[in-house]
Amino acid sequence: MSSHPSSTPISSSPSSKLLRVVFHALWSVLAPLLGTALIIWLVGVLGARGVPPFASISTVLSEQAVPIAILIFAGVSSAIGSVKHKLPLARHAFTAVPAGVPDGHRAEYEKAVDLHTAGERLLSRKSHTLTASQ
Repeated sequence: MSSHPSSTPISSSPSSKLLRVVFHALWSVLAPLLGTALIIWLVGVLGARGVPPFASISTVLSEQAVPIAILIFAGVSSAIGSVKHKLPLARHAFTAVPAGVPDGHRAEYEKAVDLHTAGERLLSRKSHTLTASQ
């Protein structure tokens, strides 16, 4: 399988693998958990003080704590995910984009690389079928 010639692959050194695990643990699990806990705590404090919108939200939160916590976690995780390439340690977790690709097109570039890789994988598995049918 050939990779895109101008892309820089993710390093496979042990320290880079460790940093990649730390990045994903920090930004995919720990940060959303802390963000969720902070939001729930703030809603509870403001609701206990009778601040108008938070008082009713606090009541609903106390009645449906788990589903609302899941929704908050998903929202915080999505917000973090939208800026994942700009977070600390991101350079250890993702393939570098070639110099000619603007920052705003990173997602399209990654989708194209994924599609190219999937196509190469499919061709390598099915090449015997394709040559036999010709």
